[in-house]
This record gives sequence, C-alpha cells and structure tokens, in this order.
Amino acid sequence: MEIVSEKAIMKFLQDYVNSLPDYYTYYNNANFNKEAIKDLLKEISVQQFNKIIQNLEIREIDFLKDTKDVCYKYFKNCIIKITRFGIETLDYAKIDKKVWKSNIIDFDITPIEDYDKAMAYEFHKLVTTTKDLEGNLIADTQRFLSLRSALGYLMYNYKRKIDTKAIVLCEEQISDTGGRTGKTLTCNMLEQMGCNLVKINGRNVNFNNRFLFQNVSEDTNIILFDDTDKKFDFYGLYSIITNGLTVEKKNKQAIQFTHQDTPKFIITTNTVLTDESNSGKSRKFEIEFTDFFNDEFTPLERFQCIFFDDWDTNEWNLFYNYMISNIQLFMQSGFISYNRKNLKRRKIAEVIKDDELEDFCNEICIEILTEKKNLTSQEILDRYRKKSSEIANNPKINTQFISRNLNNYISQLNLKAIKNSHFYIDKKQVRGFIYVNRYADSKDVIDFLKDNDIEIDTNDVNSINFDTNGKNET
Repeated sequence: MEIVSEKAIMKFLQDYVNSLPDYYTYYNNANFNKEAIKDLLKEISVQQFNKIIQNLEIREIDFLKDTKDVCYKYFKNCIIKITRFGIETLDYAKIDKKVWKSNIIDFDITPIEDYDKAMAYEFHKLVTTTKDLEGNLIADTQRFLSLRSALGYLMYNYKRKIDTKAIVLCEEQISDTGGRTGKTLTCNMLEQMGCNLVKINGRNVNFNNRFLFQNVSEDTNIILFDDTDKKFDFYGLYSIITNGLTVEKKNKQAIQFTHQDTPKFIITTNTVLTDESNSGKSRKFEIEFTDFFNDEFTPLERFQCIFFDDWDTNEWNLFYNYMISNIQLFMQSGFISYNRKNLKRRKIAEVIKDDELEDFCNEICIEILTEKKNLTSQEILDRYRKKSSEIANNPKINTQFISRNLNNYISQLNLKAIKNSHFYIDKKQVRGFIYVNRYADSKDVIDFLKDNDIEIDTNDVNSINFDTNGKNET
C-alpha cells in the first residue's frame, strides 16, 4: 500500500482513457466519447479535482500494525516479528493485512545473533564513550544502553498513553562550536530501517504556523526537528506529544492524528533544552553525544569507509540485526536512564551566565539541604553582596535578581527539597527559600549532594555527613 499524489491519480486516469478504443462512448452516449473525456480531464481545476476525490467512497484498510507486545519490520524477503521474548520471520503470503510500501526495506535479511560486530554498534559505543582527565577513553555502558533504548522506542510504531516523550540528541561538551558528533548519522540510520522521517529545520520553527507539519502524512513514523537553537520553544510540542497532531496542507482537508497515530519526535541540537519544568522533563528523553567524532576525526577515518555507501551485504545484515536488537531492548526494559552530569552543567550555564553566581547558588543549596534550614531572600542577597564591592555597588543585584537566579538553579537540578516560599520569623512573614523535608530523599537531591562530595547515610536519608576535610556533621 502506498500514498499517491493527485498528479499520479490524474496520470492514471489519463493513461486509462488513452488505452480505451477510439470508438468508446460512455454508456453509448456519443457526446461522451474518448476525445470528450480527454478534454474534460484537461479542463478540471485543482480545486474541482480535490472536491471529486473528497467525495469518493472511503474504505477502511486493515493494516498490519505494531501492538503493545509486537513490533514488525518489513524486508524484501520476509517480515521480522519482534517481541520481548524473541524474533521470528513471517511470510508475506501468509499475512492477510496491508503494509506501507514505503516501510519495506529493500534487503533480504538473515537473522543473526552476533550483531555486536556491526559498525553501527561500535559507532554508538564510541559516541557514548567518555574521557578521564588524562584523555583516556572510558566506556559508558549505561549511556550506550540508554541511546539504544531511545532508538528502539523511535523504531517501534506503537505508543501507550504514557508514551509522551521526544528524543533529544545533544552535545556533551560545553562549547559554542558543536556538531559533527554523530547525531545526524544516527538519524539517517532510522531512515535506513524503513522509518519514514519528515525533517523540519529546527532554526525556523514557528508552532503558530498552521502549515508547519504539511509534509507529514499517514505513513510518517518520525518527525525530526533538525539542529534546533536556543530559540526553539519546546513548550510548543507539549499538547502535540500528549494529545495528537493536526496536519494542515494548503487547499486540503486537515488530518487529525490520534495520540497513537501521531509520529514520534526527535530533536537534534548543539545547545540544550532548558525547559526543566515538570511538564518539560516528562516530555523529553535526552542523550548526550561525546566529541569522540568531530571536525578533525570523522567516522570515515575510524572505519575507513562511508557508512551505507560502502557497506557490503554482510555489513548491512549486521546493521539491520543490531537495530532490531535495539527495538527488543526497549520492549524489554523501556527507557534506560543514565547519569547526565554534563548535561546538567550545560543547562545551568544557559540560565546562569556568571560562574561566581553559579558557585554561590551551589553554596546556598548545600547549606539549606545539609543544615535543613530556611534562608530569607534578603539574607541571601546580603551574603552575595559581600563577595565583592562590584557586586555590592550594582543596583541591578537585588532580592529579585538573586531569587530569580537561585530559582533557576534549583529548577535545573530539580532540587524539590528547596522551595521559594513565605515563612515566619518571630511571627513576621518573610520571603525566602525553605527546606522541604518530604523531598529530602528524592533522587536528584541525593545526586546533588553526592556530586558535591557529601555522603548520604543510607540508614537515614536525613542524616548528612561531609566527606571533606573533617567538616561538621549534622
């Protein structure tokens, strides 16, 4: 089954009429002979033709679709049926349902188990490999699995109501010169897997443009916002990811996709998405690409071939089996998370431009969490002003300034145990930042303390021990 354009339909009609015998008449009406019908087809306007098509009988087509337990991938010689328990091949002749022609991969696949020999497998291990201070490579197995699970999600054309995430491929390194790390090549791999992918220039996205998604059709699997910048409004995707997509094409009837049928989303960026609200965090799954590959060292130099173009049949077979294993990994484990330390630092750097101010916010958060205390905004401001005379004499640095930046810092790190609120001192209401005990054992709070070399007593999450030079314990 395939989608055809109006031009293709008109061409089909014209070819059909041309194939009719010269003596043909419609229902023996001499006024509707072959030449008259040909002239009629020439005179029909685009609007008239669209109206005719819209009035045609609609037939429901039974497609072979992915379900909550099964994913299908279509190859030239067979259908691969993927479940969390195994993989099997199906014969097209024994399937009485339709499949999209655009989803069929022009390759005769042979299922194998040693897919870890694939170049794509090694490539993804390398783009998730970190370095120590001496520059030695350190395999990040959890991040590698995280990337694989995200790819599996994108290739699995089934969504539950709770599947409301966009996949974000970003940079690990804090630098203005990002790119060439492997994000685009990874997206190309999805297309090679038979995924119909619609690309949208990420630098010119206007969610108020009713025709933004006009290239999306019923057989689209993934929508890619490519190379987004700091102006990209992730909030504009909230409703679409959750409730479904409406596609408007010029001079055509709008198409309303349900949540289940709406394509999945992938975003590539050299910056970061700083939307760390609860709604924002629940709608994205971020993977950092390291700078193992860059302008000076490309996959061509590492693998001595151009991906896809120079592959032989064996390498293609390894690739397809590796990508299929990613689908099965997602079906077995869902999204696999990892510790995104550098991503947090990049997001903080986007909202707090001054390093000294960032360090100060860090100090205040540590004090509130370790001493379980409340601090007024005025008290925090007075401390910051003592940092230097330049700060003290700057009229723009006031309680609003310090509260806004501290709020941003807390939000980016998801420190729920600290809240900007009113509280009372000597029966007088004041504004500041309070300690919220019920969130003391939240994962992000514990990770923050550990990142600052503060040990958490596993027997009592509210007991905090400093691990630095014999400082006080509380």
